[in-house]
Amino acid sequence: MPSDDFRAHAPALAPLQGSALPPVTRLQLDNGVTVVGYDGCSQPVNMVSVVRKGGNADVGSPALFPMMLATMGEGTSLHTGTDIANIIDSNGSWLKTGAYGHHSVVSIFSLNSRMAQVMPVFVDMIENATFPEHELELKKEQVAQQLSVQMQKVSFRADACLRKLICGASHPLAIVNTPQQVMDLRREELAHLFQRIRQPRFTHLFVGGSLTPQVVDTVYSAIGSLVPSGAEPIEAAIVPLAPESPCTEKIEVPDALQSAVCMGMPLVDRHHPDYPLLHVAAIALGGYFGSRLMMNLREDKGYTYGVNASLLGVHEGSWLRISFECSHEHVDAAIAQVRLELERLVSYPPRGEELERMRRSALVSHLETLASPLEIVAFYRNMLLSNLPVDYFEAKQNAILTVTPEDISRIAAKYLRPEYLRIAVVGR
Repeated sequence: MPSDDFRAHAPALAPLQGSALPPVTRLQLDNGVTVVGYDGCSQPVNMVSVVRKGGNADVGSPALFPMMLATMGEGTSLHTGTDIANIIDSNGSWLKTGAYGHHSVVSIFSLNSRMAQVMPVFVDMIENATFPEHELELKKEQVAQQLSVQMQKVSFRADACLRKLICGASHPLAIVNTPQQVMDLRREELAHLFQRIRQPRFTHLFVGGSLTPQVVDTVYSAIGSLVPSGAEPIEAAIVPLAPESPCTEKIEVPDALQSAVCMGMPLVDRHHPDYPLLHVAAIALGGYFGSRLMMNLREDKGYTYGVNASLLGVHEGSWLRISFECSHEHVDAAIAQVRLELERLVSYPPRGEELERMRRSALVSHLETLASPLEIVAFYRNMLLSNLPVDYFEAKQNAILTVTPEDISRIAAKYLRPEYLRIAVVGR
């Protein structure tokens, strides 16, 4: 009978190893649409994402793009909203939309055997949407109600407040939709915006999964039929961040059960050589369960159930974001501990087992990008949406694998200083 001695000690950890981001196929269709494709799925399923130039930060109201995308499927010149829903649902497919700072995304997920059935209605939706008045009014009421619920959450309001402190109060990225702005939207505005994004030469197609010749022919033929609208295209409105001075802003919510705290500081843009190392420093601070902030604020002090630190990047720049919720009486003490951990990152950077745990957690999270062909294609799409440099995957991975305590100390001393913090507190 085998001995149980092996249970007394954990098995030795395997050496850390990264992986390469698989290459993709790039081509341009005759109508000017740029295609990025990846074939590698063992299951007969595909994702087709149409990314068009123009997003929330490029138009007057941040409510315009989300509402336009949400109502594209409510009716076209060929199909009613019910027709579209029935065709998509009966073929086991589903749609997903997203509005970003300078791009909009409409995606469809479908089995290979159903692509021929769903692609015509998908293209009809993204090319010929009519935004019927009745359906638009129903959607506006639904979205306004959802937004009203969101605005009651202290975490939502704290994040919005931090964006204002990071970007500047009047920056497009700091403006939050209100229910009234949604209700004030007119069909004519959506239709005009829709025509402006219908420009194939400003369109990217991301397709991935099991790309059989039949699927490729179906998708490329359908997307190759897109034609320019003739309307003036949208130009990206890249407005530099205009951060406020370091400060603390408190918003009183008398009936709040807990207070939400969002804190952070503006940092370098994503093309800066220190950007990957800042990602690693953020992970050490609060990017995994065993991180310093989790061990301090949750495990040791019991101030919060969870705390997160991450690096957020946009075309205009980036910022560190630290967020948590706690009881009102612990807000000041918790903020003081965050300041302390930022200082400790300089004087006592991760070493030994802590550094190894941080590296492994960061690498696992990083390599989730390669979990499936759909994830790989989505990463390439996000590189476009986020204006990431072409070598970002490799640069971040290298930073994780080779980071030293001295690297983290240097980065923290240069950028992650407590005196740089902008702090938003919503609660009582």
